[in-house]
Amino acid sequence: MTYLRQAGAKALAHSAYREAASRFEQALTALHPLPGTREKIERAVDLRLDLRRSLFPLNELTTVWRYLEEAEGLARTLDDPRRLGWVSAYMTGHHIHTGGHVTEVHRLAQRVEAIAGRLGDLPPQIAAQYYLTAAPYLSGDYRGTERASRSLLKSLPGQPTRERFGLATSPAVWSHAQLARALAERGVFDEGDPHYLLADKVENARACAERAVTLVRGRGERGDEAWALRLLGDIASHPGRPAVATAAAHYGAHDPGLRARDAPAGGALPPRPRPALSAQRGDADQAGTHLTTARTLYGGMGMTFWLETLEKG
Repeated sequence: MTYLRQAGAKALAHSAYREAASRFEQALTALHPLPGTREKIERAVDLRLDLRRSLFPLNELTTVWRYLEEAEGLARTLDDPRRLGWVSAYMTGHHIHTGGHVTEVHRLAQRVEAIAGRLGDLPPQIAAQYYLTAAPYLSGDYRGTERASRSLLKSLPGQPTRERFGLATSPAVWSHAQLARALAERGVFDEGDPHYLLADKVENARACAERAVTLVRGRGERGDEAWALRLLGDIASHPGRPAVATAAAHYGAHDPGLRARDAPAGGALPPRPRPALSAQRGDADQAGTHLTTARTLYGGMGMTFWLETLEKG
């Protein structure tokens, strides 16, 4: 059994995932007839985590989840917080990558954080912070994402950039990427204006956007929901075939979802598309009101990029 696990680890180190999974499964089979000691159960948990690392890149997600659930039950039987922490960490990642609800992502990541804090063990602490940067981003809390990303970066001084701490991606790389995304969503720097290729494909674009709204709502990803609704508004106000009332409804729907999370106290996320839409409808007074409101809110939040974009528009 030990030899088989070592062979699996060697294959895994060379990204030979199928061979690694085969060796780990053979080791798990060899483990089964042994006496039910604590050591046997510990090895059973560890082999299931090895199988998760091997099968996840192969996209065998149903099998991965089965092994994680089995590992969780065994770790609880052992009353082993370190192993339970790693199982919970991988369950968090599984929910992120398979469209699980954001509340479950946050709950599991907090469980890992609590366990790691009690143990004082750096790798699971890093894993917890790694996943805690994803939960606020998915829910549209970009300031929370920024805080979590900066906290993760502070936990890494002196650590090699490519060190993965048992995770799929280097936490250093991940935290920089999440921080960049959060800052771009808030307009702190110019990541480039999004362009939608809608010419002569408006109906296809609408169908895709509507599917996106349905999917992200089901997952609780409020930030992505806002952008999908905004896209529907852009499609509805497309110059070639404008549906102004529909566009206004979509633009109006996307503001409240982010209001409490990414705006200053008492303020709302500025309704960026509305001035142009009001002008298109011929509502000059309303367009002017929206512009004034947007300027005030952008300035108050220090969102200089969006303020400059508004002035140029």
